[in-house]
Amino acid sequence: MDLQKSSVTAAFLGWIIGIVSCALPMWMETILICSDRTLRKTLEGLWRMSLLEGNSEQAGCKLFDSTLPLSSGLLASRIFCVISIVLGVPGVLLAVMSSKHINCVEKTKTTVAMAAAVTLICAAVMMLVPVGWYVYTVVVSLKFPAPELGMKGLGKSFYLGCVSAGLLLTGGALKLPCKKPQQEILNFLGQCTIYMD
Repeated sequence: MDLQKSSVTAAFLGWIIGIVSCALPMWMETILICSDRTLRKTLEGLWRMSLLEGNSEQAGCKLFDSTLPLSSGLLASRIFCVISIVLGVPGVLLAVMSSKHINCVEKTKTTVAMAAAVTLICAAVMMLVPVGWYVYTVVVSLKFPAPELGMKGLGKSFYLGCVSAGLLLTGGALKLPCKKPQQEILNFLGQCTIYMD
């Protein structure tokens, strides 16, 4: 697989995974041990919360109540996640248009490739904002624990957001219109061997 196909594939997969991570209510997990020794697990996402009671794994999912004031970090995470998904659309389309197999923009392929790279890298940076905010929230809750609020941890959507940002960044970096450095880097990585003791 050449660099053109790799960059388009990475960008497309990063965009799809970004959509999934934004939609799933699994950014942060809160586990609370109730007075009757039952576990109460709450999964918090950007748009809704799920409540899992005990070991039954029966979820009750609800949207965030609009009457309660949402934190500014959650609102910013929503905005940046949506901006990342919206930026992913032209980024992936420009990446496809600038590949060597498409002949519709033959004279301006370098300009289109540069636009695709910048758009995909911007989308990756936008996806890193919600990821960073949730890491900050969990670290602060671990540093200053409040047992009555439960123990917080990172959920599956957080990791999907990290993978999405990484793939979008990879797709954008591979689209940068350079003459030889990309192939030289790949050749160097192919020659490297990791020795395990």
